[in-house]
Amino acid sequence: WLQDIRQRLITKALFPEDIFVFPFHRIGFQFNMGKMSAIALAVLSNQNLGIIIPIFGSDPSINSDVLVKALKFG
Repeated sequence: WLQDIRQRLITKALFPEDIFVFPFHRIGFQFNMGKMSAIALAVLSNQNLGIIIPIFGSDPSINSDVLVKALKFG
Protein backbone atom coordinates (compact mmCIF):
# COMPACT_ATOMS: atom_id res chain seq x y z
CA TRP A 1 0.00 0.00 0.00
CA LEU A 2 3.03 2.29 0.12
CA GLN A 3 4.50 1.76 -3.34
CA ASP A 4 4.16 5.38 -4.51
CA ILE A 5 3.63 7.84 -1.68
CA ARG A 6 5.69 10.79 -2.89
CA GLN A 7 4.17 14.02 -1.62
CA ARG A 8 1.09 12.22 -0.36
CA LEU A 9 -0.60 13.04 2.93
CA ILE A 10 -1.38 9.92 4.92
CA THR A 11 -3.76 10.40 7.84
CA LYS A 12 -4.75 7.95 10.53
CA ALA A 13 -6.92 8.39 13.62
CA LEU A 14 -5.36 6.47 16.50
CA PHE A 15 -7.10 5.14 19.56
CA PRO A 16 -5.66 3.91 22.89
CA GLU A 17 -3.05 1.19 22.33
CA ASP A 18 -2.94 1.76 18.54
CA ILE A 19 0.43 1.88 16.77
CA PHE A 20 1.33 3.67 13.54
CA VAL A 21 4.64 3.28 11.71
CA PHE A 22 5.58 6.16 9.43
CA PRO A 23 6.72 5.10 5.96
CA PHE A 24 10.48 5.08 5.34
CA HIS A 25 11.90 8.45 4.19
CA ARG A 26 8.73 10.36 5.04
CA ILE A 27 8.25 13.18 7.49
CA GLY A 28 5.92 12.32 10.31
CA PHE A 29 4.01 14.55 12.65
CA GLN A 30 1.29 14.08 15.20
CA PHE A 31 -1.72 16.27 15.91
CA ASN A 32 -3.88 15.61 18.96
CA MET A 33 -7.49 16.27 17.93
CA GLY A 34 -8.87 15.10 21.26
CA LYS A 35 -9.50 16.96 24.49
CA MET A 36 -7.28 14.73 26.65
CA SER A 37 -3.50 14.65 26.81
CA ALA A 38 -1.71 12.28 24.46
CA ILE A 39 1.70 10.63 24.51
CA ALA A 40 3.73 9.82 21.41
CA LEU A 41 7.03 7.98 21.08
CA ALA A 42 9.03 8.99 18.02
CA VAL A 43 12.18 7.13 17.01
CA LEU A 44 14.39 8.09 14.07
CA SER A 45 16.91 5.79 12.43
CA ASN A 46 18.95 8.53 10.72
CA GLN A 47 19.15 12.25 10.09
CA ASN A 48 17.87 12.94 6.59
CA LEU A 49 17.01 16.63 6.27
CA GLY A 50 16.36 16.49 2.52
CA ILE A 51 12.70 15.44 2.69
CA ILE A 52 10.87 18.68 3.59
CA ILE A 53 8.84 18.89 0.33
CA PRO A 54 6.11 16.43 1.45
CA ILE A 55 5.00 18.89 4.15
CA PHE A 56 4.31 21.79 1.81
CA GLY A 57 3.55 19.94 -1.44
CA SER A 58 1.41 17.01 -0.32
CA ASP A 59 -1.72 15.88 -2.12
CA PRO A 60 -4.19 16.35 -0.50
CA SER A 61 -2.67 19.38 1.17
CA ILE A 62 -2.14 19.51 4.92
CA ASN A 63 -4.52 21.91 6.67
CA SER A 64 -2.67 25.18 7.36
CA ASP A 65 -3.91 25.23 10.98
CA VAL A 66 -2.21 21.87 11.53
CA LEU A 67 1.04 23.13 9.97
CA VAL A 68 1.00 26.27 12.12
CA LYS A 69 0.67 24.19 15.30
CA ALA A 70 3.08 21.45 14.20
CA LEU A 71 5.82 23.85 13.12
CA LYS A 72 5.08 26.38 15.89
CA PHE A 73 4.54 29.36 13.56
CA GLY A 74 3.10 32.52 15.07
